[in-house]
Amino acid sequence: MLLVITGEVKSGKTEFLRRLVRSLRGLKVVGIIAPTIVKEGEIQGYEALLLPGGERFQLVARSGEGDRVGRRYVLLKCAKERIRERFKKPVEADFYVFDEFGPLELTGKGLVEVFNGFYSTGKDMAVVVRKSVLEKFLKRVNRDDIRVVGVGEVDPVNLAELIRRERR
Repeated sequence: MLLVITGEVKSGKTEFLRRLVRSLRGLKVVGIIAPTIVKEGEIQGYEALLLPGGERFQLVARSGEGDRVGRRYVLLKCAKERIRERFKKPVEADFYVFDEFGPLELTGKGLVEVFNGFYSTGKDMAVVVRKSVLEKFLKRVNRDDIRVVGVGEVDPVNLAELIRRERR
């Protein structure tokens, strides 16, 4: 199953994915989760949380060397290289996660090759996609087992149970 978690900006997509991953205890989950970095109530960037293992480092910042992400942020080149290095060889998993597939990936930039590596396994996977790029993303992927879930439509714990049942 290709599970597409979607919603508006700041709607809780990443937190939904984190709760889903916690509920998949016992499965080997591999991938990237990108929680926000908030200081004094303001988003300063995004962190990379790599699974398994929980390695964390800054992924997106307000300034630095790398690919522009919108008007405010930069996908840090050093972070992108670190992630590419970590996942350049296929890592066996029961379930892959990718947070998030956005405008950069649609243009072949960002971390698209990491997404492609996970996707090409054909294994179960969850990917976070903003509502504004959902249609373009769905045209890009070619699987008959796509399930699109909006944040708030289903509880991640119940979704994890469904994933487990479908794996049997």
